[in-house]
Amino acid sequence: MVADLPAPNPVLNIFEDLPEEYWYELTSVSPHAIEYMGKVYPTAEHLFQALKFLSTHADISDYLRSLPTPQEVRVEAAKRYEHLLPQGFYTAADGAYPPVT
Repeated sequence: MVADLPAPNPVLNIFEDLPEEYWYELTSVSPHAIEYMGKVYPTAEHLFQALKFLSTHADISDYLRSLPTPQEVRVEAAKRYEHLLPQGFYTAADGAYPPVT
């Protein structure tokens, strides 16, 4: 006779099953500064958007780093500067994101 095994613990979806204050620190917009290559970025979102331009437009990367909110940096990167990204940036043939140059 095989003993009944206990039911496995259900998967916890932190974004649906817990209040926002429990998982907010895991988002790219949480107010935690990140240092990358000697420069401090106010949030992970600032770093993510700035990295898109770091190798080709360092001035834009620095400007994005200086914006006061993650929402502003996301809008600026998408609406004002996205046309400057290298062709195929989002669809690199080798699957790298961003593409390795």
